[in-house]
Amino acid sequence: LLFKTIMILMTALTKLEGWVGKSPVDVSVLNKLMWFQIFQHFFVVLSSGTFFSLYSISDVIKSPTAFLAGVATAIPSYSAFFMQYIMVQVFFGMPTELFRISDVVLGFVRQRVGPNITEKERTEVWMGLRPISCPRKLYISERLSYVVVNFLIMFVY
Repeated sequence: LLFKTIMILMTALTKLEGWVGKSPVDVSVLNKLMWFQIFQHFFVVLSSGTFFSLYSISDVIKSPTAFLAGVATAIPSYSAFFMQYIMVQVFFGMPTELFRISDVVLGFVRQRVGPNITEKERTEVWMGLRPISCPRKLYISERLSYVVVNFLIMFVY
């Protein structure tokens, strides 16, 4: 939910920058989403996990260098978390998008539940349900930002 909201926000910010074509907008959104994910996955997860498990706020205020040393020693312990994250993304996220499982299921539901009397009714979107012959838009920047972050994690660890 957070990532979908961030994607909408980044797309709106990119369009405000003045990009004209669709490709430059997608590239700019991909770049912004990639940096957001790097910040979120590495810095937020590592620092918050280290902060809440090892230190209190008063300890960090008294000695910020000790907190940074704690984060540096906690990085190797988070490698298993990042590897599991990559496995879930690669084995569930990408095949789901490649085979468009959600679109097939929704198309099947649309075929069974929606109006099917005429050809026009069969090919129209009905109550948000699309027929299989009319797939939704594929957001390349969203998918590729996951792939870039996965490669980055793989090369770091």
